[in-house]
Amino acid sequence: MVVLWLERKVTLSLDGELVRRVKSRLALNGKSLSSVVEEFPSIYDGFEFLDGLCEE
Repeated sequence: MVVLWLERKVTLSLDGELVRRVKSRLALNGKSLSSVVEEFPSIYDGFEFLDGLCEE
């Protein structure tokens, strides 16, 4: 079995001050904003949340 990991770059519009604060806080915990943004959809994927949005 071959598993391919495909990454996509996305563009988000976020408040600059919010990004600054979040990145600073994440740095203290050794995490990046990208890693947290990548985790977020995975949470909903497990609950089939995205499937429900696509059906609407």
